[in-house]
Amino acid sequence: MALQMLLFQFMLLITTAASQSLPGCPSKCGSIDIPYPFGIGEGCFGDENFEITCNETFNPPKPFIGTSNLDFTKISIEDGEMYMTQFVAYDCYYNESGS
Repeated sequence: MALQMLLFQFMLLITTAASQSLPGCPSKCGSIDIPYPFGIGEGCFGDENFEITCNETFNPPKPFIGTSNLDFTKISIEDGEMYMTQFVAYDCYYNESGS
């Protein structure tokens, strides 16, 4: 039983540490949590694929992956998921013959 409790505490510690940003690094962009290995600013992310740019010209500020136009609404390290928004464009043509 003591081993199970120790294992549970260790897993809880790992999950908590993984869901936080590095010390001295921003933990949010607007209302979005930025957990490590993602990060904002030099030395705050795991590698360049996890770099987040916080665009503060929006109100509230929006996080983007690197220099892309892909902004996201949630990162969940525990679930291994990232929720993004992407503009979908379309053209609809209609002529008078109905085709």
